[in-house]
Amino acid sequence: MEIRLADEAYFDELCRMRKELLIERGQSEKVATSDNNIKVYLSRDYSRFYIAFEDGKAAGYVHGTIDPEPQEHIQAYIQDVYVMKEYRRRGIGTKLLEKMHKHFKDNGVRPGMTTDKSNLCSISLHRKQGYEIVKESKDSNGKEVVYMVKEK
Repeated sequence: MEIRLADEAYFDELCRMRKELLIERGQSEKVATSDNNIKVYLSRDYSRFYIAFEDGKAAGYVHGTIDPEPQEHIQAYIQDVYVMKEYRRRGIGTKLLEKMHKHFKDNGVRPGMTTDKSNLCSISLHRKQGYEIVKESKDSNGKEVVYMVKEK
């Protein structure tokens, strides 16, 4: 497996995987604006995408941002971590998160994230990476979400 920092050259791969992620999460209404969102994030200095390749094929990605206006507990966010179905349970998600955590650590910021309370796979993966749940609430759509912060 190889992990690369993504730039505009990886735009199509990121868009393809992001659309699969949104559909899998039941958020197909966001697919129409997904490409533009990726384009915007790729252009921002505080945003990073890393892509994992397995046998020369894109297997997953992680997207993280360092908040330009850091909050008390969270100064950086894991926006997405996604591994395509056929590549899951091979440690790819863990390696992608480790790469993003190194980026955050090199910049002296503490990461956090939110996920649906029902997304036990994501919660488990983040717990293995040293995250702890600090808050539970409902999002604007009424879904139950958890807020997790990486321990220092």
